[in-house]
Amino acid sequence: MTMKLIKLFLSLRIFALSFFLLASHFFYFPIVFVDANPTLDGVIQKDEYTQSKTYDNNNFELHWRVESPNFFMAIRAKTKGWVSVGFSPTVMMKDADMIIGWVESNNEVKIFDAFSTGDMGPHPPDENLGGNNDIIAFGGTESGEWTTLEFQRKLDTGDKYDKVFPSSGNIKIIVAYGSRDEFASMHRFRATDSITVEAAKVEKKYKEISAMEAKQLYDSDYTLMILDVSSAWKNGHLPGAVNIEFNQLTQNLGKFNKERPILVYCHGDAPAIFAADLLSKNGFSAVYRLLGNYGAWTREGFPVEKYKEVTKLKFQIGNEQYWLDETLKTMDTRPVILEGRTMLPIRFLAEALGARVGWEANLQQVSIYLQFIEVKLQIGNAMAVVNGKNTAIDPSNEKVKPIVVPPGRTLLPLRFVAESLQCKVDWNPAQQEVLITYAP
Repeated sequence: MTMKLIKLFLSLRIFALSFFLLASHFFYFPIVFVDANPTLDGVIQKDEYTQSKTYDNNNFELHWRVESPNFFMAIRAKTKGWVSVGFSPTVMMKDADMIIGWVESNNEVKIFDAFSTGDMGPHPPDENLGGNNDIIAFGGTESGEWTTLEFQRKLDTGDKYDKVFPSSGNIKIIVAYGSRDEFASMHRFRATDSITVEAAKVEKKYKEISAMEAKQLYDSDYTLMILDVSSAWKNGHLPGAVNIEFNQLTQNLGKFNKERPILVYCHGDAPAIFAADLLSKNGFSAVYRLLGNYGAWTREGFPVEKYKEVTKLKFQIGNEQYWLDETLKTMDTRPVILEGRTMLPIRFLAEALGARVGWEANLQQVSIYLQFIEVKLQIGNAMAVVNGKNTAIDPSNEKVKPIVVPPGRTLLPLRFVAESLQCKVDWNPAQQEVLITYAP
């Protein structure tokens, strides 16, 4: 019994002495700038973390990253036992916010959110003290002689047994590892230090442009999609803008064509920045944010639209005049019937609905963009492309095709285009009239 007490006394003396020694064998790695959260799989990938340090002649590694409000860390040590890090101790180990874990022989990962209650421990889990386990996610591996643990928690968990981490600043730490998979077994290496945390600096992948630049982009590129992420879209918006509020954007990304350029705005900076950042991180080819948002656009006197519940158009065969709601307008070409189908200069329909129309001379192709709908028709081709899918213009008559009539006017099949744009089409044979109803 006496011999056991002596051994315990010597172990505690060594333990206490090592607590006051700073690890002399450590190195800083440069901060790298990346824009994806770590994958917590127990494998530390290149550029997964923004900051790192090593200890014990490179036998112990710490890697960390701040993505407010979250904190990510990886611990890697040359051991088949436990690894640990403690944050912000007061005296010796007292009051340290501890993370302790290991990988068992069956590859099960054990990790504990703990708290050091005394100068030399113990380190009971927070839950045993009335707190919470605030580890959001974790992963780990044991490969060869090395054990790796990765975890995620909030910078501020709200738990009195967890320390609040700054998004930028210094944190005093304790690092240690042991030889066995036991919560209370002695350490093989131990050191105290401090680390500097910095929020990851993410390079913007979207471009911020002025209202004048946005108007030039709008005028020059008919494929441009405009996204209003506000809740005030119905009160007024940029011409042809689609509306998905910023907090609904993530679940609606599948509606977009990532190859189209997109201009994002709101009525305040924060939602627009969030949306532009989300789109650029999800593979959109060209994302622009309107500086000054809707207010900057209107201050320049640029055109805006207001929400209409219903738009109605009426065309008559052989008549160059047509009705847009209650207004009589005039076209420069008359609708005609060819192959039993009404053919019309489609720009008069499309632009009345707020669609953009473009002409590619080299392909002899008309492209129409309305909200999330894309329709492409080619002169002399009985097939069209609707949202990327080949579609027959008239399955019962392959002779129904877009044509060009003098003096160079393109006529398109009215019913096919209107229905592709989700309009209702009615035919009055007595008056030779087509009524188009659009309710977005």
